[in-house]
Amino acid sequence: MNKKVLRELYLEKRKTLTPQEFDRRSQLVFSQTIDFLKTAEGSHIHLFLPIVHNKEVNTWPILDFLLESEKHTPIVSSTDFRTKKMAHYLINNDTHFKNDSYGIPSPIGAEEISIDKIDLVLTPLISFDLAGNRIGYGGGYYDTFLSKCRKDVKVIGLAITSSLDLITYAEPHDHKMNMCINHNRMFKF
Repeated sequence: MNKKVLRELYLEKRKTLTPQEFDRRSQLVFSQTIDFLKTAEGSHIHLFLPIVHNKEVNTWPILDFLLESEKHTPIVSSTDFRTKKMAHYLINNDTHFKNDSYGIPSPIGAEEISIDKIDLVLTPLISFDLAGNRIGYGGGYYDTFLSKCRKDVKVIGLAITSSLDLITYAEPHDHKMNMCINHNRMFKF
């Protein structure tokens, strides 16, 4: 199977989760992510906010944790789909969000921050393998974003799908993760 087929298959599997199973898996990812963040190095944490209709991991509780933390500064992106560029914003308790045309919550009126300030990226994915490859939505937005980050930035995937053994057709532009947290456990690569 190629990435396109895997993307469609795992996205469909995710969409068929019952609301109860989806909530259970998201809660397990949340708990493990918080345990990890409590000891992780770095303060500026980039977080994606979920596309609800795609049943992405519910990351709103992670944002709440980051907002309450004295150690962390949350950062969320907004994407310009015409130029395929992402801008990154500091988030605080007063930040409001509006869903863009894809259903992605984007910050309104937040302060833009330079990409070189980001220490750790919590990245969305559809599936992943045991070598740290991720299958995203295929637009290359996160691969482009991650290629512009500092070399020491840690990339952590958040998933509610199980791992694949190996994605043998990873492409040169694909950016590997340092770790992935799913509903079963943490995977270190």
